[in-house]
Amino acid sequence: MTDFSIHALESDRSTPIWKLVASFFAAWSAARASAAAIEFNRRPADEDLLALGIDPKAFASVRLI
Repeated sequence: MTDFSIHALESDRSTPIWKLVASFFAAWSAARASAAAIEFNRRPADEDLLALGIDPKAFASVRLI
């Protein structure tokens, strides 16, 4: 999975637009995968949580109903 960082979106004008678009879709994909996992009462993958800026160890303390 592509590494995503919010700092990638806060870039200067020298960053190609395709990198910004790729970062957006990486975050979108991670959000969809995480939402689907939670919907089925499963824990999202660590890489998806990291892509969203969520610490997987901190997420482990979240109680899924």
